[in-house]
Amino acid sequence: CGYCHGEDGNSKRDYIPNLAAQHPLYLFNQFEKFRDGTREDYVMSKLAQTLSLEERIDIAVYYSQQTAKPRTGGDPAKTDAGEKLFAVRCAGCHGDKAQGFRDMPRLAGQPAEYLGIALRRFKEMDPTKHSTPMIGVAGVLSEEEIEALAGYLAGR
Repeated sequence: CGYCHGEDGNSKRDYIPNLAAQHPLYLFNQFEKFRDGTREDYVMSKLAQTLSLEERIDIAVYYSQQTAKPRTGGDPAKTDAGEKLFAVRCAGCHGDKAQGFRDMPRLAGQPAEYLGIALRRFKEMDPTKHSTPMIGVAGVLSEEEIEALAGYLAGR
């Protein structure tokens, strides 16, 4: 896991998420989604199928106990807009400091590139094939709003 996500859960690659300080239930549930095909990624789907239940639990607990390190934030003018947008559209589920809880992911300190990729992916999802409230949330965001949110959250 450390090669991609960082030994301490802080990814060195801007397109790969940080796992540090995520809630262990969220991390475990994501493993299960990769394992059963609900969520797909070439590397993660194969990896999740090779790990035992105990290994999946251990990894989730280990990364949940690591300290998240914020990234460099984006353009201050955009991050101000991102902060306001986050308060209105995202804080209700992800927490007022974007810390996440239980099955809602921590967004604070995630790489901006990764957040942008994730929001665009949600925006493109077919609601008849996927069931996540993020389809409705991301579906109305403009490209500028996605960039503002990603920049704001990266620096948290």
